[in-house]
Amino acid sequence: MESKKEFLEITSEAMAKLSAYQWPGNVRELANTIERAVVLGRGPEISVKDLPSRFIGTDSRVKPEARSYRAAMETARRELVSQALQQSNGNRAAAAKALGLHEKYFLRLIKTLAIT
Repeated sequence: MESKKEFLEITSEAMAKLSAYQWPGNVRELANTIERAVVLGRGPEISVKDLPSRFIGTDSRVKPEARSYRAAMETARRELVSQALQQSNGNRAAAAKALGLHEKYFLRLIKTLAIT
C-alpha cells in the first residue's frame, strides 16, 4: 500500500494492544489492520484510536467462534466505511478515495451495508 501520509511510529499503547491480540487471520490480518490505521489515522503516529474497535477493550472482544466469517467481515466493512465517512465529514467521494475504492463501488457498498 502506498500512502501520502507519513507515520513515524506506533505508540506503545497501540503496540501493546496489537501484541495482545490473537490474530486469527495471521499476518494478512495484521497487515490489513496497519494499512487501515494508516489510511484512517491522522498521524504522525499510529495510536489506539486509529485501531479497529476490537482492540480498544480486550474484554469486549468477540471470540472468532462466536460469530460467522460472513458476519465478521460485514461488521469490519461497515466499521471501515463508517470511519472513512466520518474522517471525510460525510464526503463520499473523499471517503472512497481514502479507501482506494471507485466511487460507484463505494456508493453501492454503502447501500449494501445500509449505512446512512
